[in-house]
Formats: sequence, structure tokens, C-alpha cells
Amino acid sequence: MTILTNSSPPTVQRSESERHGDLAADILALVTHGVSDASTLQSRPAILRRLAAFVAGSLPAGIDRLVALAVTEAPLATAVSLHSGVPFALLDREGVAVLGDCYPSERVVLVETLHHAATQRSVPAVATLLGVATAISFDTDGDYVFGSFEVAMEKKQS
Repeated sequence: MTILTNSSPPTVQRSESERHGDLAADILALVTHGVSDASTLQSRPAILRRLAAFVAGSLPAGIDRLVALAVTEAPLATAVSLHSGVPFALLDREGVAVLGDCYPSERVVLVETLHHAATQRSVPAVATLLGVATAISFDTDGDYVFGSFEVAMEKKQS
């Protein structure tokens, strides 16, 4: 007679480089099939969950809020917020909160899905911007970097 128990399945611990390689392969498969925009990447739960984990792991300690540019970055901001426990606000291009709150005394991190090293960011002047957390960056050689954090060069002082 076989007795079934309610034990949890074994877990497999994977290194960060293995997880990075798997995510890169999944994204490359989408790009190979003509998908290269952030909204499509964010609409895939398996990819979004892993991107959020990489971004959450890059966040500095002591931030008060994540901010993202509405509507395009809403899925990533939500996923990173759920993963990290840090609240978020969605902003328009002028830095006005359209969802959630963003106070001048807060230390915030801007969340973005894609960034190419050769392009200039449009960062709204809100609160005290500590930096930008990016899910997928492309370095000057065109290689993927997941979950990067770049310290803001100029911070708005309230």
C-alpha cells in the first residue's frame, strides 16, 4: 500500500547567471518572432515576473516609492511593487501623479522596462529622484543587462 503525503515538491536552486540566461533566451525568442516593444514583454506573465524580480533586486535600500510613466510602464511598476513591497505611483510626462500619490519629501526610483545606452531618458522632476531601475538595458555592445540601477545625476531638492 502506498501512502501519499502532503509534502511540497523539491525546489531547484538556480544561479543568477542561469536565470539570466533563461530570461534572455525567452526574450530573444520573442524578438526573433518580431516582438520588440515593452508592452508585449510586459503582457507575458512568466517574463514580467522574472523582470520584476531582477528589478526589485537592484533597488537601493531606503526608497519610499517607485514611480513609472503611465500607462506604458504600469505592468512593470505593479509587478516590482508586489515583489518588493514598495508602493508605486504612475506619472504623466510632466511628473503629475495619475495613479497613486507622490510627495515632494519622498525618495523615489523611476522604473522603466527598456533602455538603450545610446538614448537619452526623459525623467520627470518629482520628489527626490534617487535613480532609475531598468528591467532590460542594452549596453553599447548590444548585450542584455537585467535589473540595473543607475544613480540619478541630478536630484530635485524640495
